[in-house]
Amino acid sequence: MIHPGTKEIIRPINLLSHDGLHRILLEMVDNFTGFAPLGIVLVAMLGIGIAEQSGLIHALIRLLVLNAPGKLLTFVIVLAGILSNMAADVGYVLLIPLAGVIFQAVGRNPIAGMAAAFAGVSGGFSANLALGTVDPLLAGLSTEAAQILDPAY
Repeated sequence: MIHPGTKEIIRPINLLSHDGLHRILLEMVDNFTGFAPLGIVLVAMLGIGIAEQSGLIHALIRLLVLNAPGKLLTFVIVLAGILSNMAADVGYVLLIPLAGVIFQAVGRNPIAGMAAAFAGVSGGFSANLALGTVDPLLAGLSTEAAQILDPAY
């Protein structure tokens, strides 16, 4: 394989060999500290984890859905499903059953509410309108990949 930036030949290294295992252990700290996206990912995951464990995201999703006008209920549930990706799997765990209960409470078919929530959560998973858990990682990976071709990027 040829490196796209330097045109040098890249040779594979067996990491399961004696020398490969030594290389893994000796270069582990440099790999973690030299990988730019790691810091962003750790900070983003820490913030999202605190917001999720404190109940902030659950409360915001409940507030959004429970205060929705009747005519916009389906739209709000789908939108909440899309936005729920900010808290990893909270949409699948919380919003889908909550949508069923809310639809039943207003006299509508609960399965339709659950289907709307499922469509929103699945459609918005990793394709969110706001920053989610995967976005900092992808941004860092994209920057690292661009620097392969242009080190000044």
